[in-house]
Amino acid sequence: MVSKTPAEITLHDVDTYIEQCQLTGHANSTINRRLAALRTFYRFLAVESDEAPPNPVLPWRHFIKQGLRLPRDVPDDDLSQLFAVIDDPRDRAMFMLMLRCGLRVGEVQRLAWPDLYLSHQPPSLPRLWIHGKNEAQRVVYLSNQALTA
Repeated sequence: MVSKTPAEITLHDVDTYIEQCQLTGHANSTINRRLAALRTFYRFLAVESDEAPPNPVLPWRHFIKQGLRLPRDVPDDDLSQLFAVIDDPRDRAMFMLMLRCGLRVGEVQRLAWPDLYLSHQPPSLPRLWIHGKNEAQRVVYLSNQALTA
């Protein structure tokens, strides 16, 4: 390993460090945390000295985007316990829409009769016109379970 002073470290050295960390199997969050510490160290040098070296860690260049985690599946036993205590058909239908059609609580709250299309003709499937977050609109097709509820 080559030893360098803070003034000798360049952008390419930081790039090489990131590649080396990835090759050795470090998690993206670990690499980002180390880069944040290095960036903070250079800020400290800038506060302490008028002749501080430039910061080689650039936030828009030296940041590894974290992957999004997928939602976890609810076990069938938990779902059966939940639906066993829901007596009201309206509540059962609301939970079924959230569970089987992927609706958010606010989307279920904003549902109205004109949003429901129950055409039983072969080319057309039962569906809902959803008014979602930030005024986004989308069509959600009803599963058999949601339609029954």
